[in-house]
Amino acid sequence: MVTTGVAPLCALGWSKRTSQGWRSQTGGAVETIFDLASVTKPFTAFAVARSPHLNRHTPLHEVLPEMHRSFAGNARIETLLAHRSGLLGHVPLFLPLATGQPFDASRALVDAAESARSDLNRGAESFAPVYSDLGYMLVGAALA
Repeated sequence: MVTTGVAPLCALGWSKRTSQGWRSQTGGAVETIFDLASVTKPFTAFAVARSPHLNRHTPLHEVLPEMHRSFAGNARIETLLAHRSGLLGHVPLFLPLATGQPFDASRALVDAAESARSDLNRGAESFAPVYSDLGYMLVGAALA
């Protein structure tokens, strides 16, 4: 995959508990920070489907009151999961970690909820889909 250009970088690691402790091995581009959000999306969607506390029709601000005034605050959980909330496809929220700066998770959530696309009719309840990790990140915080 790497040699054909499908994935320009990759990293792999594993750990196994043995009678002598943990045995681990890594390889590839282990110093590169990879975004694992797409790996977590099925788990987030499953957790929402099974949650007795989070209804897919609930607006985000009802679960996370600090999002009340944000762009995505009125978005329903299912709209966030369907990539139809009007959020940008990507925002470098974890950039402080990559540069050795302190990371504020609460600030990152607010920044994600404020990252509206510029091409939107703001009065709409749902927008054309744009693949994004941000809605899933916000739903994950709502689940927590």
